Amino acid sequence: MTRERLDVDAIILGNKSIDDYSEGGFIDVPTSKQSPHPSQYFRELFLTRANAKGIENKKVAECLDISEKHFYMFLKGKVSVTMSFAQKLAVATGLNYEFWLRTQYHYDKANNIYKNNAKPIFS
Repeated sequence: MTRERLDVDAIILGNKSIDDYSEGGFIDVPTSKQSPHPSQYFRELFLTRANAKGIENKKVAECLDISEKHFYMFLKGKVSVTMSFAQKLAVATGLNYEFWLRTQYHYDKANNIYKNNAKPIFS
C-alpha cells in the first residue's frame, strides 16, 4: 500500500520561500534553549494547512501510518521522533528524515532528555 503524501505547503512569513530557509533539503533548526518539540514544527508547517484544506487529523494519522492515539500523543509532545517515525514524517511531509531527527535531538538537548539515562560526555 502506498501512503499518500500530504499535499500542503509550508507557511513562511515575509518575502522568502521555504527554499531560502533550507540548505541541502534542511530547514534551519534553532539550537537555543527554546528548541520546540518536533510536533510544533509539524503542526505549524503542515497540520494547520492540512486542516485548512479539509484534511482531518484521522487522515493525517493514516498518511503517517500511525494510530490516532500515537498521533495525538505526538502532538502533545509525549512521543519522541525515532528513526522509523522520522522516515514516516519524511514521506508524508517531503522534509528529510534528518530534519525530524535533528529537531528531536535539539529538543532533547535543550530539555536534558537522554535515552536510557545516558548523558553526554562532553557538553
